Amino acid sequence: MSIHEADALNSRAAEVADWLHSAIDIPGFLLGTMPHQESTQEIHFGIPSTLTEPMGKEIYQKFFGPRAVSIGPIHHEKPHVKPMEYFKRKAVMELAERVKDDVSIEKVYARVEEQLLKTRKFYSPRFEQTSDPMWCLMMFLDACFIIEFICNDNIITSCRRSWLNVKKRDRDLVRHDLLLYDNQLPFQVIDALARAFRCEEFTLDLLTTRFLQMPLLNISSAPSPTFLDYIKGVSCLQRQQGEA
Repeated sequence: MSIHEADALNSRAAEVADWLHSAIDIPGFLLGTMPHQESTQEIHFGIPSTLTEPMGKEIYQKFFGPRAVSIGPIHHEKPHVKPMEYFKRKAVMELAERVKDDVSIEKVYARVEEQLLKTRKFYSPRFEQTSDPMWCLMMFLDACFIIEFICNDNIITSCRRSWLNVKKRDRDLVRHDLLLYDNQLPFQVIDALARAFRCEEFTLDLLTTRFLQMPLLNISSAPSPTFLDYIKGVSCLQRQQGEA
């Protein structure tokens, strides 16, 4: 490698370090970056437009839109989910603090950056305009939030940490949002991040299973549809598509 190439690589690494640590407010040093490789795979997260377009924005938001937190790019820019971005950064700091004696946040990010970039192939091409650094930051924060929230939301660890200091109804809204089809991350990203943070594999699997086995959420106080309404809406939509 020439001196010019080495200088360019170091400059790029410093640039990535700046945006990563400015986002989570943790002192940092140089990070490596992985080149973005395009993929021709056409498997995308999200409800097909052939289903969402006939229902209109109001019905879509009623049944499929998040109420408290966005995960992934589909709802990322919506104003009503922006307040939860603070807690995403809090999640990164909590995770980094617990493992600081074993692994640095720089090494954690370096280990998962390639996986973060690969997630582009799972989403619509309309998000290609998002730069690689901003895409990685979004995915990194969202995955950290999911790991930390599930750990805090589970009865096994609920007495150990309580950084998510919100009302029970708001926690229920977050749990609701994490189950939405249009509000997902590829599990391999969460798994890779948990390994990078040196979380025990069986613990992540156990907590995820327990999270999914919890009773249906009690958020009837909110002006929102019931789960039965949701099922009826989806069934009606499928019948309409079949008759078309």
